[in-house]
Amino acid sequence: MNEKNNSSCNPEICFLCRYCLKEWMPSIEQFKTTLRIKKGEQLFKEGDAVKGIFFLEEGKLKVHKSWGEDRQMVIRFAKAGDVIGHRGLGNDTVYPVTATALEDATACFIERSFFLRSVQVNPCPAANDILC
Repeated sequence: MNEKNNSSCNPEICFLCRYCLKEWMPSIEQFKTTLRIKKGEQLFKEGDAVKGIFFLEEGKLKVHKSWGEDRQMVIRFAKAGDVIGHRGLGNDTVYPVTATALEDATACFIERSFFLRSVQVNPCPAANDILC
């Protein structure tokens, strides 16, 4: 997996860039890392320590879970614009699933601490707000 810092997001595809406040973009650009994942590589695996959240910019990933010794259960297929690894942001400190590239892919990575601090800065104004 190759890393490249401060690569510009495409706000039409990236979930984070599309829905964040424009004033937050400089901070996101500073703290994000763009990851290039080759077909067959794992973005993260079940049991890995949660380090952050991923926003898929290009490509497709299979999100799956171990099921028995030699089997896996496919949870979903992720495509450009999807959020990956968000279940690891709760109370669990490990990813409950594995994400494997089905084709070459690019993802934006935001460290857990920065993401959680950012969410706390601007709490939901209304309990029924869909973006909260």
